[in-house]
Amino acid sequence: MEEFLIKKDLVPTKLDIEWKQPQVNQFFDFMEKHLFWEPQYAFEKIFTLTTRWQLLHLPDFTLDERLSMSNLFIPDQIKKIRNIRSIASYEIIWKKEHSVIEMLKEYEEQIKSNDNNDVEDSLLTSIEPQDLVLK
Repeated sequence: MEEFLIKKDLVPTKLDIEWKQPQVNQFFDFMEKHLFWEPQYAFEKIFTLTTRWQLLHLPDFTLDERLSMSNLFIPDQIKKIRNIRSIASYEIIWKKEHSVIEMLKEYEEQIKSNDNNDVEDSLLTSIEPQDLVLK
């Protein structure tokens, strides 16, 4: 019982819980190594988190800081206005010109999958609240 009462390490008094920009390539590597996820599946999971991070945090950065950031997805067009759970939202299609998309294309070519364009269109669509988009 005494072994549980002895404090061995200091408990931090302040935690840094700021939401940092998702690192897509590191996520791919981690998921492939530990969970054996295909890059396409991993991208489906992190894409909406990445776009939401961008919409929440990019207005806080200056224009120069935004231009120097890597791995930003750029919105192409608003496909539809949606109302999901009484939250006014936009369905946004994001541009395909991105290093991650190029990597996914190369991976698809390696496994000789057909119909890349249909998969890409569905992957590069997210639904975001209107108030975040209008910032």
